[in-house]
Amino acid sequence: MEKSFLKKQRIFQIEFLLCIFIPTFLSISIKLAFALALGNETEKLALLALKGQLAGGSPGALNSWNDSFHFCDWEGVRCALKLVGLKLAGIISPSIRSLTFPREAIFFDNILKGNIPMEFGHLRRLRFLNLSHNNLQGQLPVELTNCSTYKCSI
Repeated sequence: MEKSFLKKQRIFQIEFLLCIFIPTFLSISIKLAFALALGNETEKLALLALKGQLAGGSPGALNSWNDSFHFCDWEGVRCALKLVGLKLAGIISPSIRSLTFPREAIFFDNILKGNIPMEFGHLRRLRFLNLSHNNLQGQLPVELTNCSTYKCSI
């Protein structure tokens, strides 16, 4: 009889733990999925804002930047923002501040103008920045003056 009681007690303990664990796990999973979805939308909107400030370029340079593709599959977007030699004109949108993924931002060999956005300094994962061969002006933003953290080519 004592074995039966211990077995029932053990089953009760397991069921009790499952009743607590499963709803908690589901709640955390749903919150995480929601946060990731919002993050993805923020990233997408920031990239579209960047696209909105750019003009010209090689034929079809940013054609993939639309709702037909997930933004991670857009031309030049991976864990880096590589818009190299596309002959893009315009300014670099301050919306880049909203991006969280880039470890590299390479705008080499375009026709970009204006000041170097200080928002590059807010990209916490950024380790390499190349803005050379453009028509950018002004000083390196204060947020980027510590190029020991960054490998900068401006």
